[in-house]
Amino acid sequence: MTNEPLPPHEPVPQLPPPPPPPVPSPYGVAPPPAGKDNTQLFGIIGIVTAVACCAPVGILFGWLSMKEAREHGQDQTLGKVAFWLGIAFTILTLLGVLAWCAALAFGGAMGGHRFDGGY
Repeated sequence: MTNEPLPPHEPVPQLPPPPPPPVPSPYGVAPPPAGKDNTQLFGIIGIVTAVACCAPVGILFGWLSMKEAREHGQDQTLGKVAFWLGIAFTILTLLGVLAWCAALAFGGAMGGHRFDGGY
């Protein structure tokens, strides 16, 4: 250790003051929508019900999913898939019922009933 003097210290540079906070809009900020976001839940329920059991319920849940997505500013893809699958399976079900009714009507009218002259 020596008794030499220490070199002079340079002054610490001063940082500029932080900028002032932004001025709030006179209209305020839109509050986020209240409540839970059920977009994905409704979309998944809509797809499952449209394919598995009752297509009109799939249409309903698809519509609900799209509505929730619009309110929360999210993607509407799950809701659209559920909605259109519900429509497609509803149409297929109606066509199947019509085909079944036609088969019963023509099968009953054509099958096994012969006219034997009343004897």
